[in-house]
Amino acid sequence: MPQPSIGIHEGNLRYAREYEFTEPLILFGNIEKSVSVCAKANLYVLGHVQGVLDFLYADCVLYASSLCANVRIHDTSFQNLTIFSPCKVYYEKRELKIEMVKGEKSWEKQLQLPLVKAALEKAVSH
Repeated sequence: MPQPSIGIHEGNLRYAREYEFTEPLILFGNIEKSVSVCAKANLYVLGHVQGVLDFLYADCVLYASSLCANVRIHDTSFQNLTIFSPCKVYYEKRELKIEMVKGEKSWEKQLQLPLVKAALEKAVSH
């Protein structure tokens, strides 16, 4: 089965806009508090996350450097999360779960390396 592609976006999401992502995305930037995001796949944010993030499916995961945002995954209610260090937010047993990225863990271990490497190589080759 083919692996889904990963999109790459460099720059902040801002200006009170609504964004919709249907494929996994690596964001090199921040999500500002006036922004609303609807995602159908994983979101990897190498920056600070604010605003409202609504993930539609139970297997969606948010990875962020830090966040102060309202987050919902699948059938949970929106939760205001404030976390000042790298984290993973995911769905398990009808609840949002948070896993802190500490010590021996790094972004390289959190990201799906084969997919990320392929996406980065594709971006560099263009």
